[in-house]
Amino acid sequence: MSTESNKTAVREMFSAIDAAQSMSPLDSFAAANYAAHFTGAGHLDREGMKGFGNGFFQACPGLAHHVEQVVGEGEFVTARLTIRGRQTQPLMTPAGPLPASGKSFEMPVINMMRFADGKVVEHWSVFDMMGFLQQLGAIPT
Repeated sequence: MSTESNKTAVREMFSAIDAAQSMSPLDSFAAANYAAHFTGAGHLDREGMKGFGNGFFQACPGLAHHVEQVVGEGEFVTARLTIRGRQTQPLMTPAGPLPASGKSFEMPVINMMRFADGKVVEHWSVFDMMGFLQQLGAIPT
């Protein structure tokens, strides 16, 4: 697959995930041996990533990924995006549940994905968790 088709796949993946309000479309875009690397969350396989993301969709109905920029080189695609939502339900975290705040948030995210045979096989993500928690009132600004 070409870099351009991989860039298109990244845009389509985020669009499909938002439309479903679920991580279930990841099955169509990620390889069976998919591995995600998130700061503070360790390594996740495809099912683990779906569980992680679905926790956010459950806590923040209507959550949306706004793709700002997509850059590709070879088998790698990087997407800069902003996740926007409103936390109306408890959010499970490694430290326990974060009570529903009713507050809206914007979280900048940088994702880098490696493709093989048209599927994402590896995914790195860096996001502003401190800013996210501050916006929800979970920690002081």
